[in-house]
Amino acid sequence: MKMETRFTFHFVVRLTVLTAMIIGLLLFLYVLILKTKSPVPEGEQEIRVLKKVSASTLVAGDRADLPEDTENWIRKQSYSLQILNEQGKAIYSLHPLPHMPEQYSVEQLLKYKQDLGKKGISLYIWSKKVQQREWTWLLAKQQTGSPEFQLNQLMNRTQWKQNVPSVPEQELRKRAGENGWLLILDETGNKVLEYQTPAEMKSPVTIGELSHKIMHQNVVFAEKEHNGQKYTWVFHPDIHLQAERMENWAIAFTFYMVLIGSALLLIGAAYIFGRQFSSPIWTILNWIQKLSKGEYQLANEIKHTHQFKWKKGSFRLFKEVTDALLSLSSTLASVEDKRRKLDESREQWLAGVSHDLKNPISTIKGYADLYSSGGYQWTNEEIEEYLQLVIKRTSELNHLIEDLNLTFQLQNHALPVHLEPIHIQDLITSLIHEWKEKEIKENPLHFSDLLPASLIYPVDPHWFKRAVNNLLQNAVVHNPPRTTIRLILSSPGLSGGESGFTLTIQDEGTGMPKQMVENIFNPYYRNPQSKGSGLGMSIARQLIEVQGGKIEVTSELHQGTQVSVIFPGVPATFKQI
Repeated sequence: MKMETRFTFHFVVRLTVLTAMIIGLLLFLYVLILKTKSPVPEGEQEIRVLKKVSASTLVAGDRADLPEDTENWIRKQSYSLQILNEQGKAIYSLHPLPHMPEQYSVEQLLKYKQDLGKKGISLYIWSKKVQQREWTWLLAKQQTGSPEFQLNQLMNRTQWKQNVPSVPEQELRKRAGENGWLLILDETGNKVLEYQTPAEMKSPVTIGELSHKIMHQNVVFAEKEHNGQKYTWVFHPDIHLQAERMENWAIAFTFYMVLIGSALLLIGAAYIFGRQFSSPIWTILNWIQKLSKGEYQLANEIKHTHQFKWKKGSFRLFKEVTDALLSLSSTLASVEDKRRKLDESREQWLAGVSHDLKNPISTIKGYADLYSSGGYQWTNEEIEEYLQLVIKRTSELNHLIEDLNLTFQLQNHALPVHLEPIHIQDLITSLIHEWKEKEIKENPLHFSDLLPASLIYPVDPHWFKRAVNNLLQNAVVHNPPRTTIRLILSSPGLSGGESGFTLTIQDEGTGMPKQMVENIFNPYYRNPQSKGSGLGMSIARQLIEVQGGKIEVTSELHQGTQVSVIFPGVPATFKQI
């Protein structure tokens, strides 16, 4: 499965789970609302508030105080609070009601509670002993949904004109609804205002009839004076309107609960899902940072630390990324290891080259100092011998400097190469004659070919001979005496050079271990027992490659070595001379 497909699948699964959780929460709340249609019983919440407030009250002598956070909460809930001592004196007040007394007797407190109830204000009382003294807490709150509050609002909005009361129609519909009614009576029981009153209530209204309504129906009443006359307001609220208000309260409560619950659920699910996605991402980023600092072994540590997650957890989503990083880590570690080995080889080469430069220079300088001292009479034979030795050492220095210069040119692609069609057999034959003139009888060279003399191929004669010379030099120097070295020229074609050719340098000498075969063409690499510069084989390969060929080496210890110089088919432009 591709990474984008896995991402899509996991996203859809998590979204489905999240949706199912939200639907389950909604169903749970819906069932809960059906079972508990009514809100908290009236007064129960306020009693709990009084208990909480009394527990947090700070009493010191005749003084009482509340913590600041408790005061702020009471103000926010629109409560009015008083704390009374044993004598009924208010020693602490917070957000008091208008005209709230400062001193109470038992009779006054009960009457004040009754008077507030007529205005739709509930007064709750809680008593408790603190430090061997009796303290009383009074908590008042306007009950906006109670019939007393609705009646009080109607009384406050009653308008008088020539002792005739009137209440705005909009206010009446709002408070009484469709099935409620309002009646205002004067001192004799006559109706001075009525709204949706029952047809059986005739004017004047008798005391028995009014008492029956108050006892058997949800009817409240209140008295108030106007211009020296007493008037009675009788109010019957709409039960359906109250139920609707209760239902609206339940709906609002449910809505906010669902909103809060869904928000918490979404936050929790987002956190969990985010952790599942972010954990591998942060690990991968940390991995990349470590790689940028050259810490290539972190991959193994991560795999060991997160072995379970790597295979079965959220890391599985990023399989392609982690596989690529593992491959990159391995490659970088390999490159770093090769670079380290190359640095080590370069250091060894520098030490060797320094030694190779110092030896001939020391020899030349020693003979020059000895000759110039004049303390010894030199014979002609001695002078000739030492001059030949100086020439040999000078030639070694010149050869080393040429190798260094050639290496620099090859590495910077600055070497001039001129390809021209050449008779390959003639070129190799002349090369063998040059080697025979050097009197290398201990390691004789043998040349054999499988082609007619017409093999023609475009090469640079100078650099081709230089490359083959380096390969022959390597075969002669690193094999024991009397090792036969064969040069085999072959081509897959029948004639000419159209199909390319292969020059093989083969011996049955000491051979090389695998590590030496792998590094033989690296610059500065040389056999520890060798006195060479470590550049010959590297130069040979690069010289062959700039002419369009390649070199392959196979070797085994004590079995010999085979070096193949391979050139591909000739382009059409070089087929004729």
